[in-house]
Amino acid sequence: MISVLRRVTSSSSLFVTRRYIYTSFVTGFSKMAAPSPRYTLYMSGTSYYAQKVMMALFEKNEPFVEKLVNQRIDDNYESWYMKLNPLGKVPIMEDRGKIIPESDDIIDYLDKELPQAPRLVPDPSSDLGREVAHFRKLLDVSVGIIVHGLAYNPNLSPDYTAVKTRGELDEMFAGKIAKLEKLATEHPDLRDAYLAKIPPLQKRKEMCSNPEVVQRSLDDLQTTLDEVEAKLVKGSPGETWLLCSDLTVADISLAVLLRRLALSGLASVYFSPTLRPALHKYWLRLQTLPAYSRLGDIAVKYGVQA
Repeated sequence: MISVLRRVTSSSSLFVTRRYIYTSFVTGFSKMAAPSPRYTLYMSGTSYYAQKVMMALFEKNEPFVEKLVNQRIDDNYESWYMKLNPLGKVPIMEDRGKIIPESDDIIDYLDKELPQAPRLVPDPSSDLGREVAHFRKLLDVSVGIIVHGLAYNPNLSPDYTAVKTRGELDEMFAGKIAKLEKLATEHPDLRDAYLAKIPPLQKRKEMCSNPEVVQRSLDDLQTTLDEVEAKLVKGSPGETWLLCSDLTVADISLAVLLRRLALSGLASVYFSPTLRPALHKYWLRLQTLPAYSRLGDIAVKYGVQA
């Protein structure tokens, strides 16, 4: 885990800051709650991994400050953000000057700092903790390979709703690489960090355009969801969620995955009432969960569907 004690000093025009507003039931006037939220989440409305952290915060009912890092225009490549997280990934979380990167590490951190129910990450030495760890790892799916891979290879899943065409994806990857090369020249102190991001982009494009790689990812996803279905079928009547009566981080991983598949037009392919009926019922139950519904509110707020 990385700790960065430097606070953001760059222009606030690079991101949008939003704080939760509380309304007085007596006066009807809205005012900023005091004290300010402890946590600040640097997030994107389209970030699959930021959605995991947001859902954890919503489930904990913990207010936080949103700082938008718009990945559609590569805000995460800006020098102020790269200084916070040299990997240039979204999200990161700030807690009183301490920077925590990586969504899984952020959720683990929050669960320790906010022990109030629900406990999202059970004791790893317990049976439940071991099961949560297993499904958490199992559900760490390469969504980017699937989403972009199907756009490159639409014949692999005719039901997929592609956001970009093959040509637009080629242009996107080329634009990102060109921008990274330019920024490496403009910011010598961050040159190595910028150049280190180029090979993974090139590899990702190569993998997404390879139909065999994409098909393997799709097959692996089927196997993963088969195991989820079997677990849901085997569960006892009191097990409201995947592993027990309480929501865990494994449910958050599953919820965000199902959300992305549904938004991509793939719900009928992976969790229809006939294909995986238990998972379909789980999906319907998920729609009633406030913490999940608020992900849709975030998407609407920032004008995205992801």
